[in-house]
Amino acid sequence: MLRSFLHISVILISNLLLSVIFTSCDDNDSNDLHTDTQPASPASRTILVYMVANNTLGSQACDTEDIEEMLTAASNGSFNDGRLIIYHASTTEAPALKEITTAGITTLKSYDNNQYSTDPERIKAVITDMKTEAPANDYGLILWSHANGWIESTTSKSWTSTVHLSAFGDDRSHSTKITSLAEVLTDENFSFIYFDCCHMGCIEVVYELRNVTQYIIASATEIPKYGMPYDKNLPLLFQDEPDFAEVCRTTFDDYNSRTDRFRSCTISLIDTSHLDRLATVTREIFSSGTTLSDDYTPQKFVDGSNCYLYDFADYIHQLAPSESYRTNWDNALDDVVLYKASTPMIFNKLQINTHCGLGCYIVREISDAYYKGYDNQSWWNDVVSYHFNN
Repeated sequence: MLRSFLHISVILISNLLLSVIFTSCDDNDSNDLHTDTQPASPASRTILVYMVANNTLGSQACDTEDIEEMLTAASNGSFNDGRLIIYHASTTEAPALKEITTAGITTLKSYDNNQYSTDPERIKAVITDMKTEAPANDYGLILWSHANGWIESTTSKSWTSTVHLSAFGDDRSHSTKITSLAEVLTDENFSFIYFDCCHMGCIEVVYELRNVTQYIIASATEIPKYGMPYDKNLPLLFQDEPDFAEVCRTTFDDYNSRTDRFRSCTISLIDTSHLDRLATVTREIFSSGTTLSDDYTPQKFVDGSNCYLYDFADYIHQLAPSESYRTNWDNALDDVVLYKASTPMIFNKLQINTHCGLGCYIVREISDAYYKGYDNQSWWNDVVSYHFNN
């Protein structure tokens, strides 16, 4: 009887010890989300800064400088009951989900570095983790990295390529296509996207994202390495009703006030809810069958001989068959572009004579449509291709 009692006691004690051991292991797992005993109440707004800095921007400490600006905004009490979450992939440490508050920086979750931060699966997972850790009544997204507009890979993989061939992000020379980004962001309900990166202010990008957010802030040209002034703009983005035009104006004024080569900026505020109308009137112009004159020299938004972005209005005005077409198109554009501004030069080397707020690619011949995956863009299939269906 004593032997049975001791045997049972040993089993119970062993099970208890195992339970303690496994519980301790779970508590120390760095990949688990930080959780409280009580579920977090929804914030008024959570903004996710998706910061892919495992590249030259990280090596120049541009990410560190921007995070310091975020800390400044937090210390000033600028978040208005909102929460600022950053996914930070840097050159010096493993990717991590962090929160910036008045108390400083808290790491919420760490990620392995084997998966690229530009992999759509990683982006999707981070968004899910952000919403779990910082639920809110409204969400905003800031995409921070290198970028190349609509350009995408022509390789067999669906998302990976060098930064020179792909749309958003550079994580050890791997990027994600804008078409893939649109799929990732579908149904995530971000009320705005701010592209703190180059060349995303083009019709191809905003049209691809027209069903994932209403407001997009972006630049059609290169932007200086300093990016957005977070200390000035975060208070505006955390207002009950964000003043997106003022956010654009603040960014523009910050660069336009400079006296060196970094007096360089184009920026626009896009209302995607009117893009379908703009697509319709643009398609009508393409369907008219008019062609560009041989001596037409479009306004470039990319310096050099391999330009792939030009001023959208400059192009369409040349192509429209009559003044009535141009007027109709201008009215549609005015509903889409709510704010636009440009410095006279980009890095003292590219003169900006006209800036309608959006860039575009110019397809003169059908063969141009196959340049770096342009024929995969919705804008090509829904609009530009009609130019060649006559």
